Amino acid sequence: MKIEDAQRGMRVWYVPKHAHGDPSHIDCESGFVTSTNERFIFVAFRGVACDPEDVISLDDSPYCECDNDLDEEELAAMRCKGCGKEITA
Repeated sequence: MKIEDAQRGMRVWYVPKHAHGDPSHIDCESGFVTSTNERFIFVAFRGVACDPEDVISLDDSPYCECDNDLDEEELAAMRCKGCGKEITA
């Protein structure tokens, strides 16, 4: 994600560096953008600064065709509980 794409209140999925880009890693978590600066995107889940490359927007990324509201467990598994289909980005 680019810093300029982050909007206050946007739902995001944090993928820590040790997850090596794997959005289903157990340490990934959802949060909300609270602010940005030239270097970081600040996310409300823990009040820490995140490197932009570790943040995925949930407003336009993983979704399910059945339009189910996905919870954190579904996002971590990349599979919808509603229909059983794989979540696509």
